[in-house]
Amino acid sequence: MEVAKRDMMLLSMHKILDDKRRFLMLKTNDVHKASQDNGFLLEVAQDYSKYHTYIQQQKKEQMKALELLSEYISKTTNTLQQTEEVLAQSKQQQEHISHYIRRMRQEIDEMIE
Repeated sequence: MEVAKRDMMLLSMHKILDDKRRFLMLKTNDVHKASQDNGFLLEVAQDYSKYHTYIQQQKKEQMKALELLSEYISKTTNTLQQTEEVLAQSKQQQEHISHYIRRMRQEIDEMIE
């Protein structure tokens, strides 16, 4: 269940990132077209391009961090599942030992009588 939530979250984040990337590309194209008509806008377009590159790098780093987090969650989920299995096995062994102890007590009681 946790993995499904994580996957849904990652899909949502990918969609948001794609939408923002498309938006930035549209704005970059708009600024580029306008800068052809105005020399001042050329400097603004260059600054925006630098900002766009910076934002892209930040998003890539965020995606790497989210992928690491996703991997950690998957490993933790697997570890928890393994722990639950070990706990179930331990309980079963404990029940077996308790049954054996009761049987031994009964045999001892029969020997004493």
